[in-house]
Amino acid sequence: MIIPDEYFLSDKFKTNELAKLELEIEKGYVDKEMIPYLEKINKLPGIVSLFCCCGHTKDNGNLLLAISQEVFKNLYSENHNYPISSLPPFDHVSIDFFTEICRINFTWRAKNFKASMNAILEILADGKAYFDKLHDMKDEWLKIHPKS
Repeated sequence: MIIPDEYFLSDKFKTNELAKLELEIEKGYVDKEMIPYLEKINKLPGIVSLFCCCGHTKDNGNLLLAISQEVFKNLYSENHNYPISSLPPFDHVSIDFFTEICRINFTWRAKNFKASMNAILEILADGKAYFDKLHDMKDEWLKIHPKS
């Protein structure tokens, strides 16, 4: 399947979304706990936040991001052996093109907010290093708990 280039994040789209976010923060519409994480995420190239909730009003929190073609390739086709949707501490991770923009949505249990946000930052900043770390942890666990 070939995904058209226009379905991926552009600089213009990111600029518009950051302006919207700034207004939402000023109006108090963004969870205060999310703001420091959003600032870090939105500084990363090829990524912009679209919606977020830390989970304080319901059982789950979530973060919806638009991503560039380069980020998509890094997360989904080149640098890992694990499907992102099965990674701890997330309940669910999905990707879609519903609004004709490539979006990734992370969902977690509210009690896992900080661990989830820290994992998201690690994945987005250097997906390969994050997946390599998980692989090493799995290998170490297998040494401690060998299969019978």
